[in-house]
Amino acid sequence: MRVVSFSLVVPYVGIPHAGGELYLRHLTVLEELGHSVTVVAPSTELNRRAADRPGAPPSLILVHPDRMRPSADAIWALARPDAIRPSMRRAFRADTAVRDAVDAADVVEAQWAEMAFALGSRHRTQGSVLVVHDIPAQREWRWLQAAWRQRSPRKLIWRSWRTAVVSVTQIPALRAADITLVLSEKDAALAARSTRASRISVIDPVIWLGSDESAREDVAKVALFVASFGRRENAEAAVWLLDDVWPLVRAEHPDAELVLAGHGPPRHLVDLAARTPGVTVTGFVDSLDPYYASARVVLVPLRSGAGVKLKTIEALVRGKRIVATSIGAEGVIDVTGSHPFAVVDDARRFARETALALRTPGGADPLITEWARARYGREQYRAALERTLSTIIAGRPPGDRIRGDSVSR
Repeated sequence: MRVVSFSLVVPYVGIPHAGGELYLRHLTVLEELGHSVTVVAPSTELNRRAADRPGAPPSLILVHPDRMRPSADAIWALARPDAIRPSMRRAFRADTAVRDAVDAADVVEAQWAEMAFALGSRHRTQGSVLVVHDIPAQREWRWLQAAWRQRSPRKLIWRSWRTAVVSVTQIPALRAADITLVLSEKDAALAARSTRASRISVIDPVIWLGSDESAREDVAKVALFVASFGRRENAEAAVWLLDDVWPLVRAEHPDAELVLAGHGPPRHLVDLAARTPGVTVTGFVDSLDPYYASARVVLVPLRSGAGVKLKTIEALVRGKRIVATSIGAEGVIDVTGSHPFAVVDDARRFARETALALRTPGGADPLITEWARARYGREQYRAALERTLSTIIAGRPPGDRIRGDSVSR
């Protein structure tokens, strides 16, 4: 089967954000299933550099924006701050290589709701899939709540506008495809408010590891927060962790260490960490494996953002103890409908759970790790993805609830 995949980013091995890593795994599974995939992405500086990295898609079309009317882009940036600019939209629709690839395709997919415009009327002869990494309106609403906590009038006005705009404009985006794939039942319920439930299917994200990650008994008192700290929700979470949580943990465990591992920490976060005892900021690292291996507990202290947090799932699959906020735990529930780890939002309780985990050697319950590796493993994703594509090609009514190797109404 020939697939054209529209994306915001060009994925590669080591891409420093979770959405790009998930997309890379998605493309890998498509190729393992024998499908031919052409990726279409904007020709940004980051994407041009990514095209030469190991693991970048071998069949790739980079689209250069139409620069003829910059004023339209400037107006659009105010009216639709979340959306792809008109110059880039025109370029996607006018690019001959893109048109030829789409005309030859069996299925056209778009990654991220922002790319849903690519699933326009000219693609209706092909089946179409939209993969939504998070629900845009929920993301904007939580950024608005963060602005309210900061008591910033300028941010409140700007984020109020963004929230209002995105709440309206996400409706046509989520209706653009034959099937919209979301990564959790929680996101399915949110998406159903904007489009018919019959268009929505749930597919669990896929996590796989390069080696066995059995928990070690002899690790030191190390807490780990993994994130792309260039994203504001991650940086804000780290600041909350350092200001309100970590001093309480250190009061109980003076020898405890906190590692903030990930790309792009802003200057103010680096400076704050330098003033906080027991904290290390790594910046970008080639592999997170040694950091996970040396950690006794993984922290997910997010207070804004949307979608399933892949960092939480990865820690589960690696057999780690986890302490998360309710936002950090969203969409991750076990067969009983409960979170299989500690979930707290109050700073004192978060510190208490972290201190408890640091006192306890070893990893998570092996049964939880086994469950996580089955639910978020490669085989379930292969089965779910193949069933999605088969459903579209066969012309069956969209809307079957897709999970693993089963389909139900």
